Amino acid sequence: MVYFCLNSSAEAKRRVAIRVENGGHFVPEKEIEQRFYDGYSNLNINLSFFDNLHLFDSSRYKKEPQYCLSLANGKLAKLETCPDHIIKYIPKLKELGLR
Repeated sequence: MVYFCLNSSAEAKRRVAIRVENGGHFVPEKEIEQRFYDGYSNLNINLSFFDNLHLFDSSRYKKEPQYCLSLANGKLAKLETCPDHIIKYIPKLKELGLR
């Protein structure tokens, strides 16, 4: 699995607003916020079920997503960087030694 992370629900709302300005469909702010937190919650709960998981931080608008880390069978396989917001929203990563 490849998971693209954002640093906040506010950034997710901003991205949707930009897409709407460019002809994309509207999504209510409450739904954006719920999806943002649910996505991280589901990932945190199911972290160990993926054979391979690659996390990228896509918080920087109009910039290439930044590779963060990879897990293989629930264990840290490679660590490039891990922004604080990723640990905040995926606390199970602390069990792997990330701080």
